[in-house]
Amino acid sequence: MSIFDPQALLNASIDAPMTKRNLLPAGQDYIGEIGEPKMRRWTKKDDPSVTGVACDLTIEVKPEELTPAQKEQLGSFDGKLIFRDSIMIDLTPEGAIDTAAGKNGKLRQYREALDMNKQGDSFSFLMLQGRRIRFKMKHNTNPDFNNGEATEQVGAVAKP
Repeated sequence: MSIFDPQALLNASIDAPMTKRNLLPAGQDYIGEIGEPKMRRWTKKDDPSVTGVACDLTIEVKPEELTPAQKEQLGSFDGKLIFRDSIMIDLTPEGAIDTAAGKNGKLRQYREALDMNKQGDSFSFLMLQGRRIRFKMKHNTNPDFNNGEATEQVGAVAKP
C-alpha cells in the first residue's frame, strides 16, 4: 500500500533545481517496448473546426539495452527512458479507421515493423502493448517552446 498523499505533494517544497539529462544521440537505433496505447481526440488550436483522433504510445528503453557509447552519452542517468509518439488516425466519414491506399501511413509503418500488417490478420491498437520495436532517435528543436532546447523524439520505426 502506497503512502502517497496528493495534498501533501501539492504543499511540498523543494530546494534543489531540476536538472536535464543528456540527450541520447540522434540518428541511432534504439530498441524499446511499447506501453499501453491511449486514444485521444484533438482539435487544431488555430482552427477549432479541424478535429481528429490520435493514438498516443510510450516506448520504454531499458538502460541495459543501450550500447556502451549510448550509456556514456547519458552520463550518470540510470533510470527508465520513456519516449512518446503519436499516430494521427485517418477515419472514414462513418468513423472507422480508413484502410484506403495512402491513408494511415504512420500506423502502417508501426504495423509493418511489428509484423502485424498482413491481409486477413486481425488488428487492434491494444495488440501493440508489450511489443518490442526498433526506432531511430531524432532531435526536435522549436524556438517557441522550452527556450529552443532540443528534445528527443521517436523517428522512423522498424523490426527489432
